[in-house]
Order: sequence, then C-alpha cells, then structure tokens
Amino acid sequence: MDSENLKIQLEEELYKASIPIYKQFLKQALLRNSSTTFINEVLQNLIILPDECFGWCACSRNVCETNIRLLIERKIELDRLVKSISCNVSDCSSGSNIDSLPFHIKQYVINLLKSSAGVYKDISYVINESICKSAEYANVNALTLFIKVCVEKGIECRFNTHEDNRHREIYTWILENIRKGEENPDALLGWTCGPDSAIWPSTQLLDYKKTRELLLTIMRKRDTRKYVVW
Repeated sequence: MDSENLKIQLEEELYKASIPIYKQFLKQALLRNSSTTFINEVLQNLIILPDECFGWCACSRNVCETNIRLLIERKIELDRLVKSISCNVSDCSSGSNIDSLPFHIKQYVINLLKSSAGVYKDISYVINESICKSAEYANVNALTLFIKVCVEKGIECRFNTHEDNRHREIYTWILENIRKGEENPDALLGWTCGPDSAIWPSTQLLDYKKTRELLLTIMRKRDTRKYVVW
C-alpha cells in the first residue's frame, strides 16, 4: 500500500472508529511542534478539519503559521464544497454530487446538511470566533497569525466594538487587565480558575497591550474612541 492510500485509510478509519478519537488525533497533530514528518504529511492531505480546530489554535501559544494557513485554506475548500452540493436533506445520501466524494468527506458533509441546527458556519463565522478567543486569552501569537493569514487571503476580519456586544466585552476585558497591570505590577491578570483549568489567559501585561494594538489594526475607525474602565 502506497503512502497516499495509507493516509486515506488512516483518515477513514479514524473517522469511522470514533469522531472524538479523530478530533483528538487532529488536535495533537495541529498543536505539536512541526517536526514529525508523518503527521505533517497526514495534515497536508486532510480536507476535513472540524471547526473545533480553530478554537484549539486560538488557545494554543505554540501554534505555527503553517497550521493556521492550512486550517483557513481547508475551511475555504469546505465552504466551496458545501455550497456546490445541491441536494436536500432527504436525498443527499444518494445525490450524485455526494457519491463521488471519499467516505469520510461524504459522511462529514451529510452530517452538516442533516444537522438539527440547520445552519452551516462558514469561514467568516469561524474567523470571528478565532479572533475573539485569541483576544480573550491575550494569545498574541495566535491573534497575529490569524490576522496575517486573513489579510493575505483577502478574508475580512473586523473587530467592531460599536455594533458587536461580544467584541465590546472582550475589548473592555483587555483594557481592564492593562489598567490593573499598570496600577499594580504584582497584580494577577487574566483568570486562574474556570471550566478548563488547563487553558488560562496570559498573565503578562505586555500580552494585553499587544493584544489591544492588534485589535486596533482591525477595528473600525469609529471604534477607536477612548474607553473608560472603572
């Protein structure tokens, strides 16, 4: 069996055996140092990269530009694929457009189309989520990479504190930490407890300042007005 078929078989077996295992494998591959050739080759040939991958990278301080770029490119491909499939939920399992797809891709798209939510989240949605999460965790590396790749790919990424409540809350949170850190160099920034004790925001004042600077680069001019943090 050649290496290409081996990769396809691995992907199919991972997906069929257990979606959680499949996602666990992807998470390990995305967030580890890019020195393992086999894992890199597998990632390069995956077209199905669940939206959770964006969240993992937004929280990780070790994520690299190659993987951010890969995620965005694969998401764009998936957007095009979903858009091109013209079938309704009742007969999509037998539609000619679906039947020609590899097993794992077909199953993934069918599940998307049959989702009870009925709403497909495209690249614009996941980029907004990634920007928000990276900023909330003051993850300068991830935020920098998401913005950089989006600019290169011509993908709009905006931070609009005037019209978006979540953006406003995150920006206020960043300013609160900057104020706290400047008033007391020994102050504990971010938070140190929560639902996921393995993932906490930065505790470094410099990270919050850099996060604010990055957000200003994608913030509408009308949103750069001064915020008063009490």
